[in-house]
Amino acid sequence: MLKINFIVFFSFFLISQTFAEKNNTQPKTFKLLKINQHTITSNIFPAKKVNALLYVFNKNEKKAILNQLINDEIAIEYAFNYLKLEDNISDEVERLAYGLKLIDKISIKEIFKKISDKNASLYYKENKQNYWHKKNFEASHILVADKNTSLKLLQQLKSSSDFKSTFYKLAEEFSKDLSAKRKGYLGHFESKIMVKPFRDALEKLKIGQYTLSPVKTKFGYHIILLHNIVEEGYIPFEKVKKEIKYTLAKKMQGEWYKSTLMPLKEKAKIHYFFDINKTYIKEKL
Repeated sequence: MLKINFIVFFSFFLISQTFAEKNNTQPKTFKLLKINQHTITSNIFPAKKVNALLYVFNKNEKKAILNQLINDEIAIEYAFNYLKLEDNISDEVERLAYGLKLIDKISIKEIFKKISDKNASLYYKENKQNYWHKKNFEASHILVADKNTSLKLLQQLKSSSDFKSTFYKLAEEFSKDLSAKRKGYLGHFESKIMVKPFRDALEKLKIGQYTLSPVKTKFGYHIILLHNIVEEGYIPFEKVKKEIKYTLAKKMQGEWYKSTLMPLKEKAKIHYFFDINKTYIKEKL
């Protein structure tokens, strides 16, 4: 019995990247299946994969591939109907990728709504070790190449009536690393991941303070602003509740596909153009 998986994108074909081909010419486009109102053609696969389907795979492998295409199509139809979207994407590969992305989001959304705080709390208690964290810091910095520039920026901060606002503007304008796009924000991190001069300066700061002199490292000169310190311990349940519900939803996704989409598959009108017993194509385009 084949395992049902509605959101595997060409999963069967990705098992192996190499195979012997009996026909190296690019086959003409032909129809594979019609599920309800939608026809799936060989355009869904690259030419080499089509050759494998025609000349390499055995009956059971071909059956599995066609079954996967049917499963995916049922899921895509459900997604378009659920969101009341027009099914007007002509490119088959693009339509498949887009539709499977939608069904993934829809299923998570529907499952998420049904997961109670009680169940999430139980998961938290049973897996509490996963929510332990070491002491970490939340900080931003301004990183420039030379000391003189850093001193000038420090002077602007010292003379500013709103140093935090000024800090973010200066970081956005002058920082030479990618944090400039986030106004210097570095996020949460353990101090040990930073180079020693940065770490030493950071650990001397109090929350809300910035370094009053440039901090030199191999990357350049930093001005560091400390936002918060989180002591080691367990992350409170309320802070990870959504994350836990999402984790549980992912675990329940397979059952959702089975209970929601299998009845639609059983009612679907499915016509095979491709005969797996004889590799016979009933209708070419």
